[in-house]
Amino acid sequence: MAPAPIPRRRRSALLAAILTAAVVVAAAGVVALVAQVTGGGGEPAPPAASQAATAAPGTGPGGTGPSGSGPSGNGPSGSGPSGSGPSGTGPDGTGPSGTGSPDDGVVGEPTPAAVGLVDTSAVAADPLAPAVAGMFDRYFTAINARDYDLAVTHYDPAGVIDPGDPQERQAFAAGVSTTTDSQIRLLSIAPGGDGGTVLARIAFRSQQDPGYGPKGRERETCTRWDVTYALSTAADGRYLILRATVAASQPCR
Repeated sequence: MAPAPIPRRRRSALLAAILTAAVVVAAAGVVALVAQVTGGGGEPAPPAASQAATAAPGTGPGGTGPSGSGPSGNGPSGSGPSGSGPSGTGPDGTGPSGTGSPDDGVVGEPTPAAVGLVDTSAVAADPLAPAVAGMFDRYFTAINARDYDLAVTHYDPAGVIDPGDPQERQAFAAGVSTTTDSQIRLLSIAPGGDGGTVLARIAFRSQQDPGYGPKGRERETCTRWDVTYALSTAADGRYLILRATVAASQPCR
């Protein structure tokens, strides 16, 4: 069963009462809001604690404090000693070891392995080698140049050939007139034990025309010789040929 409807007069009075109550409540809210904003005296209220904690430094007392452009902005750590310090160009850059070495200097001259035509490698340590080899070099050079008068001057007049005897000089020249000597090696030097003579062993190759070969092999044109000469010493210190003490030969191979 539906409820009975409210009479019209009573309903109008009820609406008027509700509207009046709503107006009173709204007015009370406005008054409270004004009181909160003005603080009761009309001055703006200070910010709440949470606002002060999150506010960025502005233009107030803390606006341009130490954190604005303080020591950490462009302080000592910006371009300090480690930027271009002693390790940049130190002693290791261009030191004493850059050029030169302890081994630099004049290298000693090696002992000559030959004196002219004569190979002296077998007697390089003998102090007599340069003088003895020098004499044989001049002797064989004169023979190869067909200068027989010069060649005989290397003989001791007391020996097998007297350079002052024309016949002996001519006989020598005839015997070597077609000869060319090469591959000359001074093999040994030893004391002769006879009036201060020196024994010099020498090996060489001779090439000659047929008919001028060694005795018994006159047709031979190439001969290898191994001869030991007894040498004397002249008044001026030169070595001279006395004689051949040993003479061995064989055909060239």
